[in-house]
Amino acid sequence: MFYVTENELRGAYNREHFSTYTLPEDAKLTPSARQFLIDFYIDFSEGYGAASGAAGTTAPDPALAAARAEDTLASFYDDIAVLGARLRMLGRNALGIENDIAHVCDTLGTLWQAHTDLGGLLSECETASEVPAAPVLPPLSAAVHPLYYEMALLDAELARTQRFWAQAASEMTAEGHASVDAWAQSVVRCRACLATCLEKVAGEVRHG
Repeated sequence: MFYVTENELRGAYNREHFSTYTLPEDAKLTPSARQFLIDFYIDFSEGYGAASGAAGTTAPDPALAAARAEDTLASFYDDIAVLGARLRMLGRNALGIENDIAHVCDTLGTLWQAHTDLGGLLSECETASEVPAAPVLPPLSAAVHPLYYEMALLDAELARTQRFWAQAASEMTAEGHASVDAWAQSVVRCRACLATCLEKVAGEVRHG
């Protein structure tokens, strides 16, 4: 199995616009590739390509498998760069409203954009060891700053990316797999921070 990336789709779309897309044999879409198709109103089917049922009928090509693993890792870093920028944007918007979240998001986003080793980042959230559930979204109210809805949106995107990374890790080399595990832990910690903040705001609104 291999993954079709957003960059591949954009390149193909720039060469010739298309309104439908058929996945290649034994392929899946990265989250950003899927979003690209949605944004451009391109019809496509989820899951594997139509011919995936024939997998295993021919001997695997080691060179092709290595190339696919490299492409998957490259797509993983593409996602990190995009999410890093979005984290920094949320951090900027949070200044003066939720300064702790602003610091966490900007620090993590900066490291993601630079593909830097995470080290001991987010030590205040180290206790988060499981994938958190969807956070409590504050009720619709003029008293709730739009920032908190931004947080919930980013959390949903991080959750979707977590699932993709878990699937993609099986296609990577041992080194790539270890890298994904490290970054995935940072997502768990960041989501825990966002969930704590959103639950606090939702409780404040409920109790006036």
